[in-house]
Amino acid sequence: MQDPTIPECPQELPEEIYWADVPEFAEGEPRVRIAVSAFGGGTVGKAYAGQTWAYAVLIDTDKSPEWVITGDDLRSGAMPATHEEMVRTLATFLSADGEHVAGGACEGECSERICNQYDEPQREFLEANRERFALFSA
Repeated sequence: MQDPTIPECPQELPEEIYWADVPEFAEGEPRVRIAVSAFGGGTVGKAYAGQTWAYAVLIDTDKSPEWVITGDDLRSGAMPATHEEMVRTLATFLSADGEHVAGGACEGECSERICNQYDEPQREFLEANRERFALFSA
């Protein structure tokens, strides 16, 4: 059953969904949650190799919860990984993308995947939360 306080996710999250809260980096930051789900099935706690994962990042502001970043391009490759490990892997990627944005690389003419993959509000979110994701992924 879907939590009625969370809006419907624009990304299909198949099978069993694993939720993780990203701890605050500084006092008063909004709640950030990451959801991951393995395509083709997957039991939370078991490790899967060669798996494709769907993900969604939710920010809970004073106004209301909002889906910020979603996708289905996360893969565990040859190394088996659990849902929790894939959340931390995603956090590593999000932190790195935030560092790219924070360095000013997306200003002007940038052909990097990062600059083209995210819209302005998403880039602002990544820049603001890059350290938070880095600490969480460690």
